[in-house]
Amino acid sequence: GASLFLARFMMILLGVGVILLMALIVKKLFKRKDLSLVVAFVTALNPLFVFFGRQVQDINPAMFLGLLSIFTYLRWRENKKIKLLILTAIFMSFSIMAKYSFALFAVPIFFTFPFKKLKVKKYMKQAFFAIFAFLIPLFSWISYSKVKSVELDTKIAASYYDLSKVFDSGFWNIMKSYVADNYTMIGILFAFIGLLLFFYLYKNKFSYNFILWYFVGSIPWFVVMADKMSGHNYHQYPIAPLVIFFISYGFLAIATNLAKFFKKKNIKWVALFILAIILVSPSYDSKDRMFDTQFIGLDIAGNYIKGNSCEGERILF
Repeated sequence: GASLFLARFMMILLGVGVILLMALIVKKLFKRKDLSLVVAFVTALNPLFVFFGRQVQDINPAMFLGLLSIFTYLRWRENKKIKLLILTAIFMSFSIMAKYSFALFAVPIFFTFPFKKLKVKKYMKQAFFAIFAFLIPLFSWISYSKVKSVELDTKIAASYYDLSKVFDSGFWNIMKSYVADNYTMIGILFAFIGLLLFFYLYKNKFSYNFILWYFVGSIPWFVVMADKMSGHNYHQYPIAPLVIFFISYGFLAIATNLAKFFKKKNIKWVALFILAIILVSPSYDSKDRMFDTQFIGLDIAGNYIKGNSCEGERILF
């Protein structure tokens, strides 16, 4: 039967899966357990995930499936098994079907894909099957949804893609508020430090290239999604893993260099603990701001429905 608990519990399971996948992806990329642990901690603490991770939202399965696609892609690069590439395509397709903005996750996969291997018949065959595994579910879903109206598409384009939004001062005021809720201002400061250190310590390796393309892809994504992002803070979900990574990278780079400066390994973990404490307090404040925000009118609508419905009736939206 209808159960809000079960619906939310499913979202919570997906949220826990996101923490695990973030850790596994970073470990696969950089082969560092310390960075993987820091990423897991920051992901679990992230106010955006804490608040929306227990809500019945399409962003939760979209995030889980998108990260699962990335993880499967990284595994495919290790052993080149065809089933892993097909699963990569299927997971990405379903992630985009749940929330189209998660197509951003496909950018680093595409630009780090070893296209030179397609000269070999074996890999050409794998790519062929993967393309079909991606397109068949996606176009079947579009056909099923009957989104074929030119008028509807025009309205969607007009309302979703106001590219001039990024030049509006009001937009940046909204973003400042949303960023404070999603990552905290201290978190964004650490993310900026992590971004600078990432480029300063940049190495021409697959791991760094993968994060680089994620970052590069997020720039046009940000412009296209600006109008949507001005409407709600959860539209930042697809870039949240990038912000979390840079926060974590900044933490570890600072802690590691302090340990080198003082020539004591244990200082790294002491520094990480102190940095974590600095991030914890504002994270609770950000989480509370989201939990304590009530939208005027929902109480009126709720009371009306309660007063004009029969016992056992359900509303599905």
